[in-house]
Amino acid sequence: MESMLGMPGVVESIDKDGNIKVKMDKGGDSKLWSPALVLPGVVIPTAQMAVGNKVYIKNLTVDEGKAAQEAHGCWNPDMGNYLGKVGTLSYKYPDGEVKVRFEDGIQYSWFWGLVLPAPADVTTPAAKPPSSFTTGAKVTIKSVAPSEAQAAQSGHGGWVASMEKMLGKTGVVESVDKDGDVRVKMDDGSGSMLWNPSLVTLESGCSTVSLSVGSKATIKCVRLDVAKEAQNGHGGFSVNMGKYLGKAGTVSYKYQDGDVKIRFDNGDEFCWSHELVLPGTPAQVPTAYDVGTAVLISNVTADEARAAQDGHGGWNTSMANYLGKNGTVSYKYADGDMKVKFTDGNEYCWFWGLVGPAQAGGITTSSGGCKPGAHKGVWRSTETKYWCSTASMTEGALCTHGSEIIKAPHWSCCGCQDKDK
Repeated sequence: MESMLGMPGVVESIDKDGNIKVKMDKGGDSKLWSPALVLPGVVIPTAQMAVGNKVYIKNLTVDEGKAAQEAHGCWNPDMGNYLGKVGTLSYKYPDGEVKVRFEDGIQYSWFWGLVLPAPADVTTPAAKPPSSFTTGAKVTIKSVAPSEAQAAQSGHGGWVASMEKMLGKTGVVESVDKDGDVRVKMDDGSGSMLWNPSLVTLESGCSTVSLSVGSKATIKCVRLDVAKEAQNGHGGFSVNMGKYLGKAGTVSYKYQDGDVKIRFDNGDEFCWSHELVLPGTPAQVPTAYDVGTAVLISNVTADEARAAQDGHGGWNTSMANYLGKNGTVSYKYADGDMKVKFTDGNEYCWFWGLVGPAQAGGITTSSGGCKPGAHKGVWRSTETKYWCSTASMTEGALCTHGSEIIKAPHWSCCGCQDKDK
């Protein structure tokens, strides 16, 4: 209802207690108001204000503020930073609109319906230390009692009823003003509001929160195919990145979404998803499988595998034939690398980041019971709409191999990735 303060409307009804239902001229919304808050005729709140008075810009969402400004001096994207803020009236226009100057020296022309007299208890805030929040950061609004949140909001943009539903919810930082107050756009689409920073916490899931340029950081010990997937939308995956899994380097740049650029001792530098980075140089033990365990070699490109093998037994061109194939661990090295033997008798030393748990299928008889040349399903190739068809896809559950999604041509019945086996 704050957006309706100072705005004109038409009386629709008056109840037995004298409360007045008013339909607003703009937007057509109807609300019931105490008669003490309703004035006859069209009253422009800025008419009683004078140059030099402290005024308050309503704490609306950016979309609401932008809509109200239409045909009233237009909208500057930076004006969103001043919704819910106190400034000084610096100029009055004949139509009631005003120009307001803020503490940082910036001033804008505002529609009179967005301006109210500043609360009597508002004082100019003391300078605050730099905010720990950055634009794009994932945050959570603290789950506190509405009364506690309302009290904390005094002098920090104020409080409106819709903010109660945002308590305990997640969002993304849109901006941070000079006072350190944080405008957060909610993930659930409920809008964006200006918050006291004491009510906002950085999302704990972002492991790079504590990192800054110059900090030591370590890439997680994950499989190369897992890292490649995590890099989607976070700078992509370069052929040479695999060799740095589990390695430490120095943060050379930090992005607003928490991703970081890391420089390694040899001068190589890559942008890494925050999901793949650990602060400091913690001891990590790569996943290594015991001798006799059935494993799967990651189905990555030959170039990616060859680069990852650097320092881990090297690369033999014949190894490309076994990418995406099942085998059995025949030897485990102290650093986590493994020698894997395949059903044709060939065996190679593989970087631990290229070895994962075996899937049903591969070049051996699968758990689905298929024998070479006796498959019960269909061959899923790149020519089909999907390589792996499950119940959630439009074609339905054509794959019955019972394993995770296979992102390569395979038999639908057992997951075998060799058409001729």
